[in-house]
Amino acid sequence: MPKENPNDLAGMFAEKYLQGKSYDFVIETARYLKKIAETSCKLPILTEES
Repeated sequence: MPKENPNDLAGMFAEKYLQGKSYDFVIETARYLKKIAETSCKLPILTEES
């Protein structure tokens, strides 16, 4: 299965979930998603040691 382009995924998300929503809703959604991404990137990833 080929990896999807992040820009294409963002476009599909925007078309499906954000189309017709208010400007404030779109901005708050973007801030929330950014916060999730920043938090998840800072957490250590658990790995099994051999």
